Amino acid sequence: MKLISTRSKSPLSIAIRWLFRENCSHFAIVFDDCFLVQSNLLGVGMDWWAAVEKSHVIVDTIDVPLAADTEDKLWKSILDGTAHLPYDFGGFAYLGYRGLLLHFFKKPMPLRNKWAKSNQYMCMEMARLLSDYVKLPDDRDLAIVTPAKLFQFWKDHGVNK
Repeated sequence: MKLISTRSKSPLSIAIRWLFRENCSHFAIVFDDCFLVQSNLLGVGMDWWAAVEKSHVIVDTIDVPLAADTEDKLWKSILDGTAHLPYDFGGFAYLGYRGLLLHFFKKPMPLRNKWAKSNQYMCMEMARLLSDYVKLPDDRDLAIVTPAKLFQFWKDHGVNK
């Protein structure tokens, strides 16, 4: 399994990177070097890794070694529980609002996203589904953490539990 952060030339990716002054705008999970599971504006789903590599710049990659059968069980479990769930537009709006306050007024990001919904996902919230396999920040709601901050956490603290 690989954890990746990406950026693209889309207006939304550019806006996210500008707003937070960061080098990436998206997080996804790659399985079997073949496909990825992600949440984008269309909701939670699967995409071909080769297609994403062509259309996005891969900013960071973290390999998480898992046995093949464990990896297969994990992606099946994730898709069984989340496939076709909607994108968390309310959570994204709050993240953007707080990003504006940070960008223009240097107001710190809160620990919780007040508008996030538990049955909807932004890309970085997909990491929550990996909690049995990777270390996650204890002090912060993943709906208020940007992909770059999530990767910085893993660089600082390691990814393995």
